[in-house]
Amino acid sequence: FRHEIYPDYKANRSEMPKEMQDQLVHLWEILDSMNIPLLKKNGLEADDIIGTFAKNAKTEGLLTYIVSGDKDFTQLVDEDVLLYAPGMKKSSEPIIYDAVKVEQKWGVQPKNIIDLFGLMGDSSDNVPGVPGIGVKTAAELINKYKNLETLLKKAEEIPQKKRKQT
Repeated sequence: FRHEIYPDYKANRSEMPKEMQDQLVHLWEILDSMNIPLLKKNGLEADDIIGTFAKNAKTEGLLTYIVSGDKDFTQLVDEDVLLYAPGMKKSSEPIIYDAVKVEQKWGVQPKNIIDLFGLMGDSSDNVPGVPGIGVKTAAELINKYKNLETLLKKAEEIPQKKRKQT
């Protein structure tokens, strides 16, 4: 559905290699033989399913850890959902993101991550953002105007001419 909203979504990503695609069937057979459930739904990304499970676990009062290096999951972080980001490089340590660490990393609360990435852009998903607006400026604007929608409505109030024009 994201491609219907924005046709260039993830357009810069290469397709999964055929050799890897061919192996998925075998992986699914192995998981089935081990009685490990496989969850997939046409039209949804794994992130959508993981996010849905995290939100459902929250309604059940469960503390949930999402294990992923994907920064998009920071939008789900709250008192009941934490993000365990394994060290992505040999020299880096894993980080468990709570709301405080998300804000330290990105400059906004988890509930504003989508607004932040929309404003500054997200090259991994091929979202262009606003030219000349990086993470610091985007966080400053989102924090001042509370969300992207309000920022757009009040764009004329932005004192810096260059920011107002973009």
